[in-house]
Amino acid sequence: MKRIYSLLLLVVFSLMVANIVHAQSTMTDQQIMDFYVKAKSDGRSVAQIVTQLMERGVTVERIRRIRRNYESQQKKEVVGAENISGISGKNS
Repeated sequence: MKRIYSLLLLVVFSLMVANIVHAQSTMTDQQIMDFYVKAKSDGRSVAQIVTQLMERGVTVERIRRIRRNYESQQKKEVVGAENISGISGKNS
């Protein structure tokens, strides 16, 4: 009985430690944005930035979403808004 209790305690402790490590390895959207901006200003390619973020546990879809939002902010666009001015923003 004592051995089962010790084994159960070890498993629970291991799961708690793994959960804490995972929580610390995730980055917030703002941290990802800051990393992207700094890396871009340092002259890194998008491929290098994506690789480094993926090594830190960030998914490709999340990187794309945050990058779109960042680029929209740089253009002063509102994400999801429609151009109702009647002036085409595309060079056709």
